Amino acid sequence: MADGKSFSHLVVIGSSAGGIDALSTLVATLPADFPAPLVLAQHLDPTRPSHLAEILARRSTLPVRTVVDPEPLEAGVVFVVPSNHYVSIDDHMIELQVEGAGRPKPSIDRLLGTAAEGYGERLIAVILTGMGSDGAAGARAVNQAGGTVIIQNPATASFPAMPQSLAPTTVDIVADLERIGPILHDLVRGGLANGGDAPAREDEERELGDFLAQLRERNGVDFSSYKEPTIRRRLQRRIVAVGAQDLRGYRAYLDAHPEEYQQLIASFLIKVTAFFRDPELFAYLRETILPDLIAQADRRGPSCASGRPAARPARRPTRWRSWSARSWADGCRSTPCGSSPPTSTRRRSPSPAAASTPPRPWTGCPRTWSPAISPRTTASTRCARRCAPWSSSASTTSASAPPSRESTWCSAATC
Repeated sequence: MADGKSFSHLVVIGSSAGGIDALSTLVATLPADFPAPLVLAQHLDPTRPSHLAEILARRSTLPVRTVVDPEPLEAGVVFVVPSNHYVSIDDHMIELQVEGAGRPKPSIDRLLGTAAEGYGERLIAVILTGMGSDGAAGARAVNQAGGTVIIQNPATASFPAMPQSLAPTTVDIVADLERIGPILHDLVRGGLANGGDAPAREDEERELGDFLAQLRERNGVDFSSYKEPTIRRRLQRRIVAVGAQDLRGYRAYLDAHPEEYQQLIASFLIKVTAFFRDPELFAYLRETILPDLIAQADRRGPSCASGRPAARPARRPTRWRSWSARSWADGCRSTPCGSSPPTSTRRRSPSPAAASTPPRPWTGCPRTWSPAISPRTTASTRCARRCAPWSSSASTTSASAPPSRESTWCSAATC
């Protein structure tokens, strides 16, 4: 039995329908010196007493315990989660949580989520036979934390729904049930200096450096600045996935299967998308940067480089400010003072109903839109887009009829 006080990895296994037979087969393939704790979450009927621990103990060379009270995890021990309980893993402790009715219990998603927060790349998640999709969200959390996700081959699973519910991008290894035990042992205690946790020998460092140089020359991706333990852990994962014995055997596999290079590079790349979802960063952008940019644009006014009318307020980032009080003013920045705002920048033939409607009384400058202010009577005025001068004679003849659109509104022909 392994030393229970020191371990680097954690293995979490989830199963549902058909899982008791699958778990019995899996624990029978684990050696007695397995150097990591295993936590098993099997969906069980909460109304009936469970004898899962006794069933597994008959086949396992490792001690099997049912979790009752909060207790520390130990290497080389199989921990069975009881029915009708949620389980969380914090640091090196496992703890039961009793809650009301809801999702299936124990929840594989919750178990994997809490374990991923504490173990990251050192977590190995295994999803076996079962119905439903419990474990899919937890496996995604494990993948995002850099851990390893293994599923039972759906073609050989008694109930393939649970393994199939995982997104292909979150799965690292697909294996038959009889191979999962040896794979777990190789991942936890495999080559490449124990998967990257122990210091590498000089010859191993040289071989790894030559391999990374070959990868850079072939694919143009340089991983030499990555942390060496991380590279060795993830490389060991691919070596085990393809069934190679060591790095030399894996290089031979790459020569025979060039498509494996893409899988290897994808496993090396570090996901940093959480950086772009920093809430404090976007709060500063919303409250400080964008209002200042909009204020600067208001002071400059719209441009007329293309000859088209200036952008309407609806095209601006209305998410960041309210246009309720200033929509008319901003909409008229591209019009000469004294003209009425158009309903559209495209000319249309008036409908019969519109033709019979009497014209709206002329009320002066649309920026104020008040009948108390008379139209301007200057000889000529330029609009805010620096268009050709327009005559205000039409606006001085009558305060009840607005000037014609042709004489007041800027168009591509006059800009």
